[in-house]
Amino acid sequence: MTYDDTYTNGKRTDREVVATVVVRRARAQVEQVGTREVKTAIPSGGGGGLNWAALARCESGGNPRAVNPAGYYGLYQFSLSTWAGVGGSGNPVNASASEQTARAQALYKRGGAGQWGCGSHLFD
Repeated sequence: MTYDDTYTNGKRTDREVVATVVVRRARAQVEQVGTREVKTAIPSGGGGGLNWAALARCESGGNPRAVNPAGYYGLYQFSLSTWAGVGGSGNPVNASASEQTARAQALYKRGGAGQWGCGSHLFD
């Protein structure tokens, strides 16, 4: 990915993706080594009884930094305009998983599960 960073008084204040090149197609897979339980940053069943983890797995493979060359970003594959429309700033991939989930929940309240191609997984 190629970024356009904006600095104000020596601090980065904004970052935009200006180009994306897919080197190798992403594969959805989970790798685990060892016996320690891994905690996920994605709420598994929270958010009004909806399964946000299942939606994120379907949309992005559960990767909060996922980028789709068609212009969708993060766990829930927001377009930049939709992200801004629910109060997000910058690019969703630069936000925490919990912020992405909160903004996805706001989007759901506004327009329902039809916002996502995988929206039916909210009800898994």
